Amino acid sequence: MAPFIIGDLAKAKQVHAGESQWDMLAIADKTDWYKNNDVAFISTRGKGNARLVQDLIPEGASVCAWPQNDKQGQEWLDDVSTIVPKLGVARVPHSITKRNEFGELVEIKLKDANEWTKAGASAADLYQAFWRNELFQPVPAESARQSVPTAQLQGEEVDFADVEPWPEAVNGAEVLNEVAETFSRYCALPEGAKDILTLWCGYTHCFEAFQCSPRLRVTSPEKGCGKTTVRDVIRLFVSHPLMTENFTVAVLFRLIQQHKPTVLADEVDTHVCEKNEELRCLLNSGHRRGGKVYRCEGEGNEVRGYNVFAPVVLCGLGKLPETLLDRSIVIQLDRAVEGELQAEFNSHRVEKEKDLCRKVARFIADNKARLKACNPVLPEGIYNRLADNWRPLFAVAEIADGEWPARAKAAFRSLTTTGDPDTQSLGVTLLRDIREVFDGDEMLSRELIDKLSALEESPWGEFGNLASRSRPGN
Repeated sequence: MAPFIIGDLAKAKQVHAGESQWDMLAIADKTDWYKNNDVAFISTRGKGNARLVQDLIPEGASVCAWPQNDKQGQEWLDDVSTIVPKLGVARVPHSITKRNEFGELVEIKLKDANEWTKAGASAADLYQAFWRNELFQPVPAESARQSVPTAQLQGEEVDFADVEPWPEAVNGAEVLNEVAETFSRYCALPEGAKDILTLWCGYTHCFEAFQCSPRLRVTSPEKGCGKTTVRDVIRLFVSHPLMTENFTVAVLFRLIQQHKPTVLADEVDTHVCEKNEELRCLLNSGHRRGGKVYRCEGEGNEVRGYNVFAPVVLCGLGKLPETLLDRSIVIQLDRAVEGELQAEFNSHRVEKEKDLCRKVARFIADNKARLKACNPVLPEGIYNRLADNWRPLFAVAEIADGEWPARAKAAFRSLTTTGDPDTQSLGVTLLRDIREVFDGDEMLSRELIDKLSALEESPWGEFGNLASRSRPGN
């Protein structure tokens, strides 16, 4: 079988390679890159034919591979990498979010570049994927990793100490009251937030008792609103805290598999919001119990599944992708006014808070069976994903008893403002996007709509002739 070629391969300085000719045709058709005499496309027409490109790539040409999002695609990429030195890799997103015929946001899984273009990928989208292409580095076999003596490994061993529960039984409601007051003392929070933060911290000590793990999104319209302080205080009360400002997918899924940490991520606008599709998919999968990522391991490339179900805090300024925002409970911070903060947080003086965390752990440990069996009463009118997100927190409140069930409902009303999660998410997203595109002191409404519709990863272009409906006469 001969390879499929578009363009003058012998003269090309830039070569795009794919397993399927349909992927190469889709990219070439959408971009017109082949009209440049320096660019060519080549397909091996199947994963087992990688060696067809051998001796065909011009010396000195840069090569960018477009692997498909499946096991065969990875195997094809591994084979091509043995033939082509310094192989670049452009990644097709594993999924995108669009609105269906009913106006609902749905996630569309993507296997390859052909499916991506059919789903609406533009030439600019393809160029961005190409522009972000990475130098391919084959993952060493698991046996090769383990063969390195421990004494020769760099860095430090990752260790998560278990929280030792308080030696005596505690009153859950009273313990939660103290945690909530700690948040009020160090952080400037919107109404209800201290109670939700408290319940979420308690939930991390028993997250495996629930079907879903709501992401806790801590955000603000500008810097200096206390997101990092909120994260620092959360750290004091959760199980196995993992503080990070930068992580890769490979590191994160292995840490979750081995240690079941509570991930406390800061600056997510730089490593989640900026189109890190693989990381976004991991965080989406980890929202539900049983969520996994899959990798080829060992000399035989055996497919292994890694558990990614874990509690996650996402702190940052940027907007989250809709699919991730939909899986989150959102705490929106503003700058503290003068005199609002009761005390300055000092991470070196937290002995009282450490004892309080042990009391939280004891309360949860004594009630794990009840929490697992609990089917809490939720506010009227919340269903589906919204109910999934809030059910663990209402369960902790119900088992704590006292004022906590009522406090949970009041906090829910304060932080959501509406029972419709899409309305809340779209409202917040719209305000942020207007802030991003607004240039100067004034702007025509039609110009604003056009700029909003042009934003990537936003829903405004899918609202159906929005601009024309807003103009006079419509």
